[in-house]
Amino acid sequence: MHGDKAQTAFSLAWKHVGRDSCLTEIDPAPGYWKEEIDHVIKGRGITSFEEYATVLRRRRRASLRRPHRQAVWALYEAYEALRSERGVHDFNDVLSLALAEARHSTGQHRYAAVIVDEVQDLTLIGVQLLHALVGDAPNGLLLVGDGQQAVHPGGFRLSDAGIDIRGDRG
Repeated sequence: MHGDKAQTAFSLAWKHVGRDSCLTEIDPAPGYWKEEIDHVIKGRGITSFEEYATVLRRRRRASLRRPHRQAVWALYEAYEALRSERGVHDFNDVLSLALAEARHSTGQHRYAAVIVDEVQDLTLIGVQLLHALVGDAPNGLLLVGDGQQAVHPGGFRLSDAGIDIRGDRG
């Protein structure tokens, strides 16, 4: 993982694809669009434009029409091409690789419980990784977060991560 090199790849993608697109009508700052890629696309494990075109983007400040989503997807593809060309991973790639490994492991889950504070900062992939470590063990996950903050980047629900919350503990 090379965060600085991944950021450079995004900056170049923004320069070549995003800066002169319709995205600047909504927000001219590249940071908003980097968050869109990090939290909504990569953070949710979205792999096709058609999936991105229909995904609900809860708690994102701006709604996007199809042309905007196409522009975001073009920015995402340019970023991924530049990042891959440089042989670097960003944080979401590391989480996705860890999730794939956790799901690939056979047999019993390695942990009886996972406790996480500041869960509102995790993406869907991050929460899925935690769940993969403990499975559906009773009381296997303790997720603590600040309900006043925009919970879950990219706007997902715990049920989207395959986590079934029963009773009044959610």
